[in-house]
Amino acid sequence: MSMLEFEEYKGKLNTLKPALDDLQDALHLEEAKREIAELQEESAQDGFWNNVSHSQQVQQRIKQLQTKCEKYDKLCSSWDDLFTMCEMALEEDDASMLEELKAEYDTLSEKLEEMPHQPVLYAVRGNNDLASMLPDQLLIELGGHKIWMEHGHLVPNLMTLAFRAKDHGADIALFGHTHEPLCEYAYGVMLLNPGSAGNRCRGGAARASLLLLDKDKIRVEDIL
Repeated sequence: MSMLEFEEYKGKLNTLKPALDDLQDALHLEEAKREIAELQEESAQDGFWNNVSHSQQVQQRIKQLQTKCEKYDKLCSSWDDLFTMCEMALEEDDASMLEELKAEYDTLSEKLEEMPHQPVLYAVRGNNDLASMLPDQLLIELGGHKIWMEHGHLVPNLMTLAFRAKDHGADIALFGHTHEPLCEYAYGVMLLNPGSAGNRCRGGAARASLLLLDKDKIRVEDIL
């Protein structure tokens, strides 16, 4: 019976493999690796540390992306190890690794189920976040788009925000500060203020919107 269980676990692992492969796309790992390479190239340039705030943001972003890639690589390595364990046990008719296989399989399965449901949170510092260590500005890449993020209190007008985003290669600029929903285009950049999910500071009911991204589509939906 023990050796048949190894065959069963080989089947279970083969069932998990497509989900593991799909996760690479869901996590946008190819984009993450390209962004890491670009940021590492930037950090190697002369004068990179002249702007301490920006350089810290870049290093923070590199670490964040590397951590995401490393987590996925560990899942792949675990899958490979477990599949090899099954084959070795069957080849050598050795049931001694069965309990270890069961425990490690359960761990892999749980981690794989958790991964798609662990969204990455990106945040920038607002005008009232005086003691926050969050960056004032952030450039991220999601769904084939580059997104420039800042709270909005450090830009005098939307034109400045659009130019700043465009200078960083972004096609979307997310901001807040006014707590008023806004969506318009300027100089090829979508300017989006999602509004406020809570009561607005100037009174009135909450109004908020959701940005949905695909490689070929950008959609904004009101959620409140």
